[in-house]
Amino acid sequence: MKRVHGEERPLRQVLAARMQRAAPTLLALLGLSLSLAGSGAQAGSIFARDGVGEWIEGYDGAAQARGGTALAVAEAYNAFGPNAATAALSKNAAGHVGLTLSTRWSTDGVETSRRGTSSFTGMGAYVPIGGGFGLRGMLRPVSDGAYAIEQRLETGSGSSGNRRREEGSRGLLQYGGDLVWQVRPRLALAAGVGLISGSLLEETTYSLADSGWSGASVRNELRIEPAVFLTGGLFAEPISRLALGAFVQTPAQGDARTNYRAPEGASWKQDHQIEFPLAAGGGVSLRIGSRLRLSSDLIWRDWEGAEIGAPDQSGRADLRSTLRWGVGIERTARIERRVDPWRRLALRAGFAWVPWYLRDGSGDAIDEWRASAGIGLPIQVDRGMIDLAFVWGQRGDESTNGLSERYYRLSLSFTFARVLRQY
Repeated sequence: MKRVHGEERPLRQVLAARMQRAAPTLLALLGLSLSLAGSGAQAGSIFARDGVGEWIEGYDGAAQARGGTALAVAEAYNAFGPNAATAALSKNAAGHVGLTLSTRWSTDGVETSRRGTSSFTGMGAYVPIGGGFGLRGMLRPVSDGAYAIEQRLETGSGSSGNRRREEGSRGLLQYGGDLVWQVRPRLALAAGVGLISGSLLEETTYSLADSGWSGASVRNELRIEPAVFLTGGLFAEPISRLALGAFVQTPAQGDARTNYRAPEGASWKQDHQIEFPLAAGGGVSLRIGSRLRLSSDLIWRDWEGAEIGAPDQSGRADLRSTLRWGVGIERTARIERRVDPWRRLALRAGFAWVPWYLRDGSGDAIDEWRASAGIGLPIQVDRGMIDLAFVWGQRGDESTNGLSERYYRLSLSFTFARVLRQY
């Protein structure tokens, strides 16, 4: 026991209270460190070398900890996920930023490589404007084209120093704005418009130990002009404790240009069209007791109806439509005043199955699974939430795809809110 201001309190409660007071500062410093150290890549997957890189659905730290589920989650700070209609539950204006740190191990059964990356995973703002309406704006990565492959070159000299390195960088961003309308206390709708744009860069470098020469011989850049899409969202609670959510996103078509530079300086450009797929998702959540919640999401993308890449290098035949699913469980946070800080925490866990939209060179499917856990820390009563998620998973299979990856990912999300009169 420890006496605090004349009152004896268990040491556990004293330590928990101090941890809660210090947590925002510590997490902010950690987030700043991740941001400064970032390479701009979320995961740096070797499978991102084709198409438009690794596709990212845009779940925040809380949703990632729940196995990538948020479409039907009813809570005040679930305003920045794929379903904009959930923002109607946020009565206060709020800002959001997400960061992530990732470490990946890739292997082909013979060689294993390790790579660590960090970056921001999204930012946004939500402002209620009265009459049950609100406005949400979001900026987030939608694809990650970062990867690196280094191989030994067999030149006949027997030297192990002859290497070929292929490296990808950059990615695509999604910008969006949504109008949210809370029709009734248990029904909300959303409609919005957004665009996808950005660039992907691939460079190949040869290093020949025999001659001491090294240089970039091939450079391939894909630039995508803004491709516009429309979105719609729905959130409803048809009966007590049961919530449903859904969203739809129209195909997005835009202009693209491929810039290719070959050895000896030869180069050419090719203009073409690119089309991102139609997408739809649905989710359900169920409350059990006073604090336990189960949630599940499904997201479908019609990649087989899309077109990516220049016409002469199109991977259309290798695209496959995907159905991503996730399940999660959560002990929800308690935000009342004078509650034991340990009991205030939200505790989360989940699992997700994430099929890739691209097949490998042999036409086989590439699949991924993710297991996750995390916590959420309320900031006072109505000042936001700090969410931490730890995700570990595997993508690809050596026996089927020729290589596999194992990764660990730490995600942080900061959602800070203020009542409107304080803006």
